Amino acid sequence: MPEKLILTAVEHPLWGNILQPVLVEETETDTFIILEVATEKSAYFSALTPVEQEMVRIAGKYSDKALMKLYSREKVASHFLKKVSKATIEHYIRPCIENYHRQLVQQLPQSGMSFFMRANNSIRTLYSFNEITVTDGVAETVFNFIKDSELGFRYFIQVKWNNEIISLKNQMYIVLCFNPAIVVVDLKLFVFEDIDAKKLQPFFTKSNILVPQSSEKDYIDKFVVNCIKKYEVFSDGFDITELKPQKTARLLLEHDWNQRPVLRLVFQYGEHCFQINAVFCKNVYAEHFSDGSRVVYFFRDSDWEKQMINRLCENGLQSHLDNYFVVCQENTDQLPDDEVYALVDWLRDHQDVLQHFSFEQGNMQKIYYTGEISLESMVNSGYDWFDFHCIVIVGKYKIPFTHFRRHILDGNREYTLPDNIIFILPAEWFIRYYELMLFGKKNGENIRLKRYHYPLIEDLEYKKCITLVDFSADFLKPVPEGLQAELRPYQQKGFSWLLYLKENNFGGCLADDMGLGKTLQTIAMLLHIYGDSINKIEKLPPTLIVIPTSLLHNWMNELKRFAPSLKIYNYSGIKRIKTKDIGKIFSRYHIVLTSYGILRNDINFIQSVDFHHLILDESQYVKNPSSQIYKTLKKVTA
Repeated sequence: MPEKLILTAVEHPLWGNILQPVLVEETETDTFIILEVATEKSAYFSALTPVEQEMVRIAGKYSDKALMKLYSREKVASHFLKKVSKATIEHYIRPCIENYHRQLVQQLPQSGMSFFMRANNSIRTLYSFNEITVTDGVAETVFNFIKDSELGFRYFIQVKWNNEIISLKNQMYIVLCFNPAIVVVDLKLFVFEDIDAKKLQPFFTKSNILVPQSSEKDYIDKFVVNCIKKYEVFSDGFDITELKPQKTARLLLEHDWNQRPVLRLVFQYGEHCFQINAVFCKNVYAEHFSDGSRVVYFFRDSDWEKQMINRLCENGLQSHLDNYFVVCQENTDQLPDDEVYALVDWLRDHQDVLQHFSFEQGNMQKIYYTGEISLESMVNSGYDWFDFHCIVIVGKYKIPFTHFRRHILDGNREYTLPDNIIFILPAEWFIRYYELMLFGKKNGENIRLKRYHYPLIEDLEYKKCITLVDFSADFLKPVPEGLQAELRPYQQKGFSWLLYLKENNFGGCLADDMGLGKTLQTIAMLLHIYGDSINKIEKLPPTLIVIPTSLLHNWMNELKRFAPSLKIYNYSGIKRIKTKDIGKIFSRYHIVLTSYGILRNDINFIQSVDFHHLILDESQYVKNPSSQIYKTLKKVTA
């Protein structure tokens, strides 16, 4: 009959139960005669399959000689076996053997080898009733907790495999590995993932383990709670209840470990809170009452938690240090105050998002107002002035807008409310209302401005008490093609007004405040005048612009930037051409720039030229009719 390799479980006199591959010969009566313990030196080794050869090699690593080399200085195996201590066996040898047992059990199904129980090494014949069934999958542990008035609180363990509940009492068993357990029970091989065989062993001889009444509370807190977390549990007379606690996503404004302002997200289930990075598991708690105890458990809702996290990330926040969120910012070098302001702005602007969260302020030194704000505005007009009246509604407070004037001008975003809560002024106020506050004067609870500052409130929403005199839409002129700028509404009105003066042969004074774009409005007018003739043969006379020397460079830049199609001649500097025929040079250009000083010195040359327009920047230079520059300008023909 052919020889074959099988795996046996046999008890070693010192090591306990071990797995041992043996070469056997099968008889006609379906029994196996053991020929030898298989080793790499066996003559039959080369005929084994690769998996069988690997299993023989693994088993050889815990042979007596192999263990002697690892854990003893003895040279003879018999001496080693006599002298090895129980401590060495328990702490070193047995864990080493069990490590190799796991490898063998893992490869056993794919090897196709039979697995037999062998009482001891003296037995040479193996019968079919000695064969061990190799189960597939992982065996589970079932804990049973019982409480009644007769015996009190007790528990026992069963094994669940392939949906079958297997009782352990009075079953024959051997332990191949302790933790996690690999056990043969009633000639079935069971592999566990999460229990020590020492917890199973008592129930092969006992029906249950009784818990003393004096220890019952501690036993429930420590043992029962941990069992329910990890294992399947049945109870009788002892309350184990699954809860569906109310869940809340809490959003806290606070500092992280680095004192950076952040929003921390916490998930609360009933009275229990979890950080974002907390491991998902079965949450179990014991509750004790005067008439007894119970254990409750619940599971976190992973889909809901992901939905809450995504809700924040999809609305302008980004994750920071696992549990925190900050506002997405391109500038990563923000100051702490700026980061606080960004978070408060986000909270105030996302009230619809906050409806899904419970918001609170944590370890911040200040309490910030994060609710909605609204403005109620109106305008009153007088003969040459108008009053801008605005009330800011911040929670329960109504605050005149004039209270924020100094904050806006000084760039201070923090305003302390009467209850000491800090109101963070919206960042857009410092752009939208700065000029309004700069040019306006406080008049009681109003901001009073001159009528010519009306453009400052054009884009604001307010209630008009008196209609101000205004140009009609028909008055506005289209912005000339080629202007490399977008005119604000009041600038387009100023540009249209300049054309109105030109069309009626009037002179005029454009007297907007500093910074409102007088130069741009003038350039737009010049481009309108010369635009149609730029690419034609007939040429319009040039325009002379007289400006202070310090502004020559600015005008050159502005003209090149906003009207690059216009040709400009800079008539200044000590190397300028001085000739009565200067008109021939000027005629090649649309714009001639010069200073008040050069005009006064070179008027004999310049007065011979016919100009289309004469434009004076900083015209206070000619306010005195008796001055030399005033008399000089009178000689210019335009």
